[in-house]
Amino acid sequence: MTRAPIAWALVLVAALVAALVAFGDEGRFRVEGNRIVDPHGERFVLEGVVAPYGTFAGGDAAGLGRRNERSAAADFERIAELGANTVKVYVTPDTVDDEAGRERLDEVVQAARDQDLVVVLTGFYAEFEETLPWVRRTAERYADDPYVWILPMNEPGCTVPEPGAACTDYEDWQRDHRRYVAAIREAGMDSPIVVNTPGYSWDLTGVRDHPLGDEDIVLGAHRYANDATSLTAEGRRQIERGWARLAARRPVVLDEVGNYN
Repeated sequence: MTRAPIAWALVLVAALVAALVAFGDEGRFRVEGNRIVDPHGERFVLEGVVAPYGTFAGGDAAGLGRRNERSAAADFERIAELGANTVKVYVTPDTVDDEAGRERLDEVVQAARDQDLVVVLTGFYAEFEETLPWVRRTAERYADDPYVWILPMNEPGCTVPEPGAACTDYEDWQRDHRRYVAAIREAGMDSPIVVNTPGYSWDLTGVRDHPLGDEDIVLGAHRYANDATSLTAEGRRQIERGWARLAARRPVVLDEVGNYN
């Protein structure tokens, strides 16, 4: 006769634990299996664009980039009206290495957030030694906003044995990205982390054997047509082998796509 009360107690404890887990997840984005879940518990599919272009990375930062910066608020409003939910902002660390640069980035982030857009701040055109401090500072600065995410390095290169983004050294990638992930989490940021992979992020399959020790990882696949005018059968097979099958088990976003690189 004493087993029933014990069973009921176990059920109540399990229910309490489930409620606490759900409460802890409320208000943040998270990864569940192959899905991204928003702060309201609904599936979240990233739909967005790179904006503002050239302001903090590459291009004509003092000309076109600055003009895009001035029009960012109006552009974000239009982007949201068109149904997008995300903007990807490329940032070369040395463009925000002083307070003036960081405040300019704050203004761009705030303008996007005013339109309820997720902002993916993306490290661009820098080596690991420059990128890691930027990742740490950025995570500390935006840790309280679950709608700001970090992609530590766009198309990460290798340091050894084959420098450059064309490399396919996953051990080097894993070593660097574990440090990025640790820096982000130690700063208190718990939003998903988007990662690109070696080989221009065209092939994500090496991730399976090189985990980063974090559950809230989103894979960013890249695909360009280059000289092709249509997607060939071989092109389809490359996509299937490289990342499409992974999407059944992990969240994958196509964060760069175009006719020509």
